Amino acid sequence: MYRLVKEKYAESAFRGSRGRGRWHRQGTPMVYCSGEPATALLETLVHAGRADLVEDPYVLFEVAIDP
Repeated sequence: MYRLVKEKYAESAFRGSRGRGRWHRQGTPMVYCSGEPATALLETLVHAGRADLVEDPYVLFEVAIDP
């Protein structure tokens, strides 16, 4: 699994957002990941403004999940 976040949020990338999201309710901690680096990038491109992509460095995390 992969997660792409702005470098300034790298330390908190896996704390889980408590705000309402597309697939969870407010108050439920959730971390979204992608199956491939390309889909992590695509998800970021869809939601980021052009200035964010040019001005802010990003960090790509690879996550291993035990079955």
